[in-house]
Amino acid sequence: MSSLVDLVAEQLDDQRIRQMSQIIGADETQTRQAVGAALPAMVAMLARNAADDQGSQQIHAAVSRDHDGSLLDQLGPLLTGGKSNDMVSLGTSILKHMFGAKQSKVENGIGKVSGLDAATITKLLTLLAPIVMAALGKKQRETGLAPTDLGGYLRREEASITQQSPGGTSFLGRMLDQDGDGDFDVNDALKFGMNWLLGKKK
Repeated sequence: MSSLVDLVAEQLDDQRIRQMSQIIGADETQTRQAVGAALPAMVAMLARNAADDQGSQQIHAAVSRDHDGSLLDQLGPLLTGGKSNDMVSLGTSILKHMFGAKQSKVENGIGKVSGLDAATITKLLTLLAPIVMAALGKKQRETGLAPTDLGGYLRREEASITQQSPGGTSFLGRMLDQDGDGDFDVNDALKFGMNWLLGKKK
């Protein structure tokens, strides 16, 4: 999988998944399935949003300003003691920029994979979004990515996910362009990402 997805998944050990499942009020296995489906979709959408210079510059500015990666070092406490509300608030704002009008389709696909309802998936995505952005911020800080480099980095991450899809199937091709019109149709393709994370947690 991509190094960015790997970095996020490293933060999500069994304890963190359990904490997330308790926050969103869901079964732990279903939460793990939903996380595995959501992470590749989030990286793919970041890559799409950074496809041109303007998008790349906007994401670079947001990461530089608000996401330095330090959240990863505080993740345990942020998921306990009622502090998860701070994560949800931050994540809600991030999702508006990440998925925009396509969020409901993403949630529908994750629901088909995990069996969770839309409201529960929304809350899970708001927890995941700050973690993904923190991971991107850490990468940006460690590698010194300039705005013009960020889009290329995210496209390489997207390509890495595609190349390592189970069975050699083009995961992102199916997920992002199933209908051949650029629509974000994820009802079937999100299952690919789930397989990887479930394997990591065994």
